[in-house]
Amino acid sequence: MEYQNVCHDFIERTELNLLAIEGSEGRGSGFEVTQLINSLLGLIVLPKEFNLFKETDMLNELKREGWVLPRKLRGRNNPDNLQVLIRHLRNAIAHWGLTFISDGSRQISMITFCNMSTFGKNKGAIMWEGYFSVDDLRSFVSNLVILGKKRAAE
Repeated sequence: MEYQNVCHDFIERTELNLLAIEGSEGRGSGFEVTQLINSLLGLIVLPKEFNLFKETDMLNELKREGWVLPRKLRGRNNPDNLQVLIRHLRNAIAHWGLTFISDGSRQISMITFCNMSTFGKNKGAIMWEGYFSVDDLRSFVSNLVILGKKRAAE
């Protein structure tokens, strides 16, 4: 099916794919955490190119609106807006700065995102590192979907 509004339709289809995989849980036909990371990457990369998430999307305001944000572990940079946070998440995924933490029963319960400097005298320095529980990441992805679809339709 072709795209009518590329950005809006992509976000909507990403959401539907995630829901389909989550709905198949326990039937052996999908891996929900893998799809969650794939969905997050799609929701970060494409909307960034359309400038949907802005410096004016302040994290403290989003938190007041009910957004679940990652908990910071360490790093020199502390994002105060959604655009910077998305850049950290994108870099962590693109440069495989992910750590999957099990709950002890072979289920992934938490994901750590680490954005490290990849060049210059600070190469290897941790710029930002934070984590989400799987449930919190799912909530974050849902909020990106809602905000992205709203802005893509404007």
